[in-house]
Amino acid sequence: EWRRGGDGFVVATAGCQPVVFDRDGKHLITFARGDAYATDPARTVGHCASVTAVSCHPHDKDIVATASLDGTIRIWDLGHKGKYLFDCLKCDRAYRLKDKAGRRTAATAVAWRPDGREIWAG
Repeated sequence: EWRRGGDGFVVATAGCQPVVFDRDGKHLITFARGDAYATDPARTVGHCASVTAVSCHPHDKDIVATASLDGTIRIWDLGHKGKYLFDCLKCDRAYRLKDKAGRRTAATAVAWRPDGREIWAG
C-alpha cells in the first residue's frame, strides 16, 4: 500500500516481515519478526505468521497497521520514534483478535477509520 504523500509503499509478502520501499524501489525498512515459540504472539516484537494485510494511517504517513494469521493487529511507527532491533523495526503496539467464543482468530483484513482515530480488523 502507498504511504500518504506517495513517497513510498509498504509490501506485505507471504512472510511475517513486511518491507518498506521508497518510490524508486529502494529498500528502506524491514519489520521485525516475532518469536514463533512465544505463548502470546502479542508480546513479541513482530508478527509470528504470514502478514495478510497492510493499511497506512490516513493522516500520519509514519504510522502503519498490519494484520496477520497469528491473530494480531500491529501498529508500527516508521518515523523517528520507531524502535529498532538488529536493523529491523519493532512493533509499537499489538492487539489480539478473538472470536465470539473468546478464542484467538486470524486477521485477514485491516483498515483505518477515515479520521484515523480507530482501526478495524477482521
